[in-house]
Amino acid sequence: MRHLKEKIIAKGMTALLFFTAPMVAGDVLSVVRQSSNSLEVQLQNTDVVGGLQFSLRSSSDIVLSEPERYDRVLAPSWIIASYKPNDSTVNVLIVSMKQESLGSGSGSLIRLSYASTGTAKESYVTLASVLVVSPKSDSLGVTVEGLRWSDRSITIDANGSNRSFVLEQNYPNPFNPTTRVAYRLNNAAQVRLSIYDAAGREVVRLADQYEGAGEYSAVWNSASTNRQAIASGLYFARLTVDNESITRKMILLK
Repeated sequence: MRHLKEKIIAKGMTALLFFTAPMVAGDVLSVVRQSSNSLEVQLQNTDVVGGLQFSLRSSSDIVLSEPERYDRVLAPSWIIASYKPNDSTVNVLIVSMKQESLGSGSGSLIRLSYASTGTAKESYVTLASVLVVSPKSDSLGVTVEGLRWSDRSITIDANGSNRSFVLEQNYPNPFNPTTRVAYRLNNAAQVRLSIYDAAGREVVRLADQYEGAGEYSAVWNSASTNRQAIASGLYFARLTVDNESITRKMILLK
């Protein structure tokens, strides 16, 4: 199997380099921290995807493990080939041996554990050398989102208040049509994440549940609760944890 993986990486990664011009798309490839020692690479795509290639690169305090397949590529026909040139880099190739594809949807491609030396105030894992192709080997445009985090128990938010949770600014911002809203909980709590329009009306609720401490994110595709597209303008992401709230401004440009 190791020989097969090396052959795929040596030949498959080179083969993916020959593409036509990129297509405009609403596809997002992102790193998500699921717990204090595990990460996932998630794909939200509207285009049909035939294969992916990318590198995960971390800060010097993070040691990455070999990845394992996750929910979107569990079928045996999908090959997850990886190579670690060092502890902080993992090169990944995801292809189907039966030329299958990933239809429109969202979910995790791989999961991997990591260890932290605890020597950095802020840790990060980024995505580099990203190539996403269609079943016809056309290059697909994709938004790439890395991840930064701190394990400090209390964070000072933008208003200078000490809180046990953080709502990050959405990215990208301005956006069209998709943006990601990330937040961090330092303690388990009841959480509600909603999007409001400029008149204060709730447009959609992205999360409403009890969650443990950790990093979370939600993708909003600029649609309302009843899946209707909304107009350009100013919107607000509001995270409410127990009885406290943080709000961030967002701009939708079409």
